[in-house]
Amino acid sequence: MIIKKIKLMSRKLDALEKTYADQFQFPIVERDVNRMDLQVGNSILSFNRADMDTIPYYHFAIGIPSKCLQQAKLWLSARAQILGRGNEKEFFYSYLAGAQAVFFTDASENIGELVSRRERPEFDDRAFSLKNLLGITEIGLPVNDVDSARDQIAEAFGLQDSVIKLPQFTAIGNFEGSIDIVPVGRNWLPTEKGAALFPLEVTILGDEEKSFTLPDHPYTFHMVKE
Repeated sequence: MIIKKIKLMSRKLDALEKTYADQFQFPIVERDVNRMDLQVGNSILSFNRADMDTIPYYHFAIGIPSKCLQQAKLWLSARAQILGRGNEKEFFYSYLAGAQAVFFTDASENIGELVSRRERPEFDDRAFSLKNLLGITEIGLPVNDVDSARDQIAEAFGLQDSVIKLPQFTAIGNFEGSIDIVPVGRNWLPTEKGAALFPLEVTILGDEEKSFTLPDHPYTFHMVKE
């Protein structure tokens, strides 16, 4: 699965601009008072102004090449607050073919992740840089009923063969990109912040044009052609 765009809500667009445009140096594709679209590898990370009392927060991951977690963590530590559990700052997923990740947060309390998968090309540069960010490869999706949500999304886009059932969550996709479906209230690794429902739009690449809204949830999905 190729994730082309995620649309997130935020009450702190100006602060996010300082983080992602100034510190991370993501190119700004579009910016006005209500919206900021950033280029992240082959994906668009879109923050949109939220008019709500609570601060919306999400979990998303950005893919990086294999065998570069140390270099990525060093690059990230100069630009954002790294998250962890005590002294543990690097996380390894034996159930995800040896995936490795480092987490960070931003002014909107989002939980971001740089994740390396061994299926990807190996890192061969001297220093980690912006060009090593491949694109958005995961978006977290808290739902009321994991099995029902997974089946509805998979059926809507003909992705039944792309369902991945894992010990900690279920997902639709592959190492290139996935929608990670978790129950509402489950803590986002590596924090104690429970996953919650906030408006979200996800655009994926496919062989036809279609949209789907998950019933009883503030989520809309789009499939677009290249």
